[in-house]
Amino acid sequence: MPKQIEYWTRLGKAVEDNPELPIQFIKDTLLAAAGANAGQISEYKFGSCGS
Repeated sequence: MPKQIEYWTRLGKAVEDNPELPIQFIKDTLLAAAGANAGQISEYKFGSCGS
């Protein structure tokens, strides 16, 4: 429960600080930041399109 409260508090503050941005963009950004902080990142290689 405390993590949910923390999440909604962060989301609400981000929305108040950035009213011009869509809420979904802010949610996706917070999710990506949490993933990066948890070490769930990989290096991007320019020019590779998965083939």
